[in-house]
Order: sequence, then C-alpha cells, then structure tokens
Amino acid sequence: MDYAISSDGQCFLHVIDSNPASYHESSLHVVYYSRRGSTFKAWTSYENVGTDYWLPVSTVLKGGFVATRMLSGENPLGLSTLKKSLKPGRTYTITVPNSTGATFTSSNPTVASVDENGKVTANQAGTCTITVQEDGRKSKVAITVKSVAITLNKTRVSLKAGRTFTLTPSQKGTTGATYRFHSSDKQVATVSKQGKITAKAAGTCTITVTSSFGETATVKVTVK
Repeated sequence: MDYAISSDGQCFLHVIDSNPASYHESSLHVVYYSRRGSTFKAWTSYENVGTDYWLPVSTVLKGGFVATRMLSGENPLGLSTLKKSLKPGRTYTITVPNSTGATFTSSNPTVASVDENGKVTANQAGTCTITVQEDGRKSKVAITVKSVAITLNKTRVSLKAGRTFTLTPSQKGTTGATYRFHSSDKQVATVSKQGKITAKAAGTCTITVTSSFGETATVKVTVK
C-alpha cells in the first residue's frame, strides 16, 4: 500500500469506510495523519467532514472509519507499539494489522526470543530488537527485559552439624525460573539441587543461588 511522508512528518492513514450506506460501497479513502508531540490528529477529504478539518484520531476511527494501515517512516507496518518492557518469563505478542505473512526475528534470542506468530518470550535481563517484515516493509520493536532480584527465605543460616535447612528462592513478577545451588565448601555444608542445605562440620561457607534468568544471590552458612 502506497504512502508518503512530508517534511513535517505528515503521513497518510488509509481507511475503509465502515458505513457504505453513507458513501460509495467498499470505497477506499485516505485520512491524512500527523503527530505533534504526544497528540495525534487526523483530517479527511470527505466533503461532509470538511477538508483540513482536524479531529483526534480516536474520533475519526470511531466516527465510521476502520483503519487498515497506519504508515510512517519509522513504523510502516502500523504496529501498536515500538517499545516493550518485560520481566523474565513473561510474554508479549506482536500483532501486525491485516498481516498475510509477517516474519519475526530477534537480534538476541538469549534476551528475548520470538516465534513465527510474533510471540515474544523474555528470557533474561538485557535489550534486543524484534524485526518484523512483510511485503518489503519493516518495523522494529525494542525489547527491554528487566533484571529482577532473587528473594530468599533466609540470607544467613546457622545450623548444628547434621541439621538441614531448605532455601526457597523467588523472583517477583516473573514466571518459569529454575535455580542452581552451589556450596563454596562442601566439607562445611552441602546443598542439593532442590536447595536443601545439610550442615557437615563446624565452619562457614557461602551458598550461591543462580537463576535461569541470569541473576544470583548468596547465603552465608555457619555450622556450629
């Protein structure tokens, strides 16, 4: 679909009349679209609306028009957002209006991966770009995956030899995390894959907890 951009950033929004009884059935019309700061406005050449008559985009779209493409130099595919922040384990689906075969690629699948349907999965903290392409047009979505600290039920544990304590890690707002546990001195205390600490002999050691999302936390263990 053709579009143009003027020097002031103006571009065209193509719409189809959703009320053919008022106009020629199935006719394709053009609404001129412009952005000024954070305010979006549009005007149409429909005679009964008035040439160069400014209306909020929401008014235009609710007033009998159905948008089929919103085109600009930065976003020719008309994606609803070009920036998205996610916590690890969360997902977001990129929707391409009227798509017949868009493709999606991630610049860094380790941070966020994307499937053939545009479903983005946040994997670990960092940034990447999802590139969406269709019919020679390309839009990009900047993805930020936020780091979320590991919370533990205890960060200091004191035990007598032979006693046990189980660590319970979590990360608020995330889903699907798995954790690895490591003891700095297994002669003092060992730790199982499930986070169960077993005190062995008098001394101190550190248990390191590592999330599959990339974050780490430590627990000081004292065995009496």
